[in-house]
Amino acid sequence: MRVNAIPGWVLVLLGASLWGTSGTSQAFLPAAVEPEQTATVRLVIGGALLGLFVLTVGQRQHVHAPRSLGRMMVGVLIAMSALAIVGFQVFFFSGVRATGVAVGTLVAIGSGPIFTGVLGLFLRERITARWLTATGMVLTGLVLLLAPWSGDPVDWGGVGLALGAGLSFATYTVLARRLLVAGVRGETIVASLFVIAALVLVATQLGADYSWVFTSEAIYAVLWLGVAATAIPYILWIKGLERVTAASAATVTLAEPLVAALLAVTLLGEPLTAVGVLGVATVIFGMVWIARAPRADSSK
Repeated sequence: MRVNAIPGWVLVLLGASLWGTSGTSQAFLPAAVEPEQTATVRLVIGGALLGLFVLTVGQRQHVHAPRSLGRMMVGVLIAMSALAIVGFQVFFFSGVRATGVAVGTLVAIGSGPIFTGVLGLFLRERITARWLTATGMVLTGLVLLLAPWSGDPVDWGGVGLALGAGLSFATYTVLARRLLVAGVRGETIVASLFVIAALVLVATQLGADYSWVFTSEAIYAVLWLGVAATAIPYILWIKGLERVTAASAATVTLAEPLVAALLAVTLLGEPLTAVGVLGVATVIFGMVWIARAPRADSSK
């Protein structure tokens, strides 16, 4: 089956599911590794692979700046998106370290649809009743799912960092959607964003010790972060974003904290109660609801 024949929400869902492994992957890195270092390694590997993908797979497709934007505006939007990606990586890994994988991912990604729905108004995307209902169901399910963790003390600083990640995610989702609507190829967008973002982070990390990357303790987690949790899901995400609105994509992306929480249960030993099981069912129901949105819900 060709990628173009797969529904957009399915591609976003697959990408979000792979993203959901990133917080758990960080838990397998050496404890001394800083969030900024994790973000840098992830973006360098992911950016290199995405750039290589565009050069090899997309080399026959020439991209011209859309007339509705112009080359300068395309460059500005890509630069802004790249900075938002840098912000997301740093805020996300810092928030997850402070609050835990499950709660940090919930706050970061769970707040994304709210921010995206508001920012999406700038693209003249309507906030539909179906989107509101589906987002409400998924958020309710996530709260139920993470109820077992609610007894722990709340790290409000970590929550603030996770909210910063949610706002950053919404920003680059809306900006990427704007570029897609204007006619810029998705592969070009993600490759440009990650190459620029990786260069920015590398510039801020000059002199830092990265010898830990090549240790047996970290190498597999690092490769997973760069390949399976970055390069592959971002290609899936941008292809899906071509066919659904930014708000709908953000709602489907709520599968990420679901996967993160389930991995926290199975791999990190965090408990899952009956309330958590109810949360899983509610999340799935909300995902099905948004997936059944009529084609007209997309502005493309």
